[in-house]
Amino acid sequence: MKTRSDSGADSNAPTAPAPVLSPGARRRLLAAATIALAACGLVFLALSGSTPFTTNRATPTLRLGAFVFATQEGGAEVEATVSARLAPTDYEHPTGAFAVRYPEGWQIDESDREALFTGPDDQAEILIRFDVPAGKVDLKASLQNWAAARYGSLPDFTSGKQIEQADGSLLQLAAFTGDDEIHRAADTFAEEHEGVIFVESFVAVTGLHDAYLPLFVEIANSFQHNAHAARAAASAAGQLP
Repeated sequence: MKTRSDSGADSNAPTAPAPVLSPGARRRLLAAATIALAACGLVFLALSGSTPFTTNRATPTLRLGAFVFATQEGGAEVEATVSARLAPTDYEHPTGAFAVRYPEGWQIDESDREALFTGPDDQAEILIRFDVPAGKVDLKASLQNWAAARYGSLPDFTSGKQIEQADGSLLQLAAFTGDDEIHRAADTFAEEHEGVIFVESFVAVTGLHDAYLPLFVEIANSFQHNAHAARAAASAAGQLP
């Protein structure tokens, strides 16, 4: 993390030890900061009159506490290092339905309801998508069906259990072998907001999961949605039920 000091500071002056907050004090400080941020958000909304991006994450820290990779054996072994940093600005889908941080230099392919980010040498990819289903939303069934439709026809496809997340989203584990005979795992989140399902799928070569995990965690925690914009885009495209 970049740091800076005051230009007039004496570099030879003794530095007082930083105060250490107790766990209780840290929790109270976090609660106060959260309330202040929420109040600022309400003021912004009242002044702008627009619908901003929203997120369920009160703090960007524990959303992926249950993030577990499928680590099945199989496929060709790949040895490589992960070198990726996030772009300085967020990606926003042309519909305005979602925004997310993404790795700098990755290829971006867009369609009317999704964005696909592909890393160097196809070692990893991230897919973000939204859908407006007809009738009552069954998030578990929708996620299961989506993972099967996306990856189920690939060799060695297996689907693991769904893991409920603290923010109300679901995590679906899956694994498969790609056309290049390299084994991969797909870890897919689904969340529902105002009748819109948002899907975030993180795929990596099995042997590189540990290396990509910190990057995936940061990207997943940055995800923002705008259900109003998603429904408007679906309506304009004649896709609303």
